[in-house]
Amino acid sequence: MDHNSDDMIQVGPMQVRLGDVAAYIFFHLGESWPEQITHDLIDWDGKLFGTVETYASAQAFREWATTPEPEGSSPEALLESTEQFLRGLDALLIILVTYEDIWSRGEDNKFPNAEASKEAEDRIQFQFYEAAKATFGDEKASIRKFFRYLYLCVTQTQNGPRWGPFILMLTYEGFISTLEKRLTAYF
Repeated sequence: MDHNSDDMIQVGPMQVRLGDVAAYIFFHLGESWPEQITHDLIDWDGKLFGTVETYASAQAFREWATTPEPEGSSPEALLESTEQFLRGLDALLIILVTYEDIWSRGEDNKFPNAEASKEAEDRIQFQFYEAAKATFGDEKASIRKFFRYLYLCVTQTQNGPRWGPFILMLTYEGFISTLEKRLTAYF
């Protein structure tokens, strides 16, 4: 399938530009950027500046994104992998929104007891795990790839807390809001 870095992907309630997310993931996980892109993105202290959208749409990225790499790793493969991730994330959000019993806990946002809280955490964690398996396969490295991508997009690190307790703390609306800020504002 041909991918275009300008393709828009539906993720929950938002539209996300495929190339922007791919560029962000590659920036944090890839071997190295082409020299011109690196120069445009990194300030003299070696820190990233600007937004992913700024550099993802830069001519240098577009040229790089149309040139396969000799080792078989290509921008097309990155775009495909990123699209798989975004579609898996969308499927996860569709399932999570149906957990009305979890999200409608009242004004105090508390469960009646610790057992109910633990059950909710486990249900949410299970769905994240199932989404990871459905997206990239059920091998450990494939599951880890989904979670690395997700942590990058949500926490801007390659690892983080267990998703069940984290999502309960954030609430579903908070999770969606965080995703929207990360996937649209930073990209």
